[in-house]
Amino acid sequence: MGTKGLNFDQVLDDALVVMKGKKNKIPRVSLEEIVPGPITAKICEKETEDGNVSLSELLCIVSLIRHFKVNKIFEIGTFDGRTTLNMHQNSLKDPKIYTLDLPATDADKTVYELHDWEKVYTDKTAPGRKFSHLKDKGSIIQILSDSAKFERQDLNDYFDFIFVDGSHTNKYVENDTELALRLVNKEKGIIVWHDYDTEWNDVTNTMEKYYENDERFKNIKSIKETSLLFLRK
Repeated sequence: MGTKGLNFDQVLDDALVVMKGKKNKIPRVSLEEIVPGPITAKICEKETEDGNVSLSELLCIVSLIRHFKVNKIFEIGTFDGRTTLNMHQNSLKDPKIYTLDLPATDADKTVYELHDWEKVYTDKTAPGRKFSHLKDKGSIIQILSDSAKFERQDLNDYFDFIFVDGSHTNKYVENDTELALRLVNKEKGIIVWHDYDTEWNDVTNTMEKYYENDERFKNIKSIKETSLLFLRK
């Protein structure tokens, strides 16, 4: 049987649908469709720990940082600071990164309930340890807070790039998405979400509801071979 006219990406997508038993609603694109041409990026801390983005996802994130020449970044979900560090190292000159994480002492005092199985990621004594050597430079501002309590109206419409990777419950995905929309630059800002189409079903279901029902998300894309969602204002 000949293969003329077959689209390999479409065949692969269809096979994944059969394997998973469902079709994702958010359109999928390759990174190359967003970032055409070669990108030279610096990757720090290549080894991946539980709770980190994958190496391919990290490369994708820093490629976006490089290509769109951003330097004002807000991150929801610092964890060990691996993603923070890499965004910093690939930003334009004089980056300013705000990174927010729930302190371990507040894990039982959150506005919205956490999944029991994600509390292991809040049980850490030193969030951001991967960038501890940069703390005195002032280019990374660490915020220890529940994202549902973060108000800072002075930062509205300020950030070029926002990375959302906080709690994966429905309520927090909604909260953090609305927070990102408030903080991102309304003319050229970019928002990236982690863990779409994974075992974290609340992320997938919440973001697909946004895509189906909210005009603000009509241009959101899922980046192939990652669990990242991409939206450019």
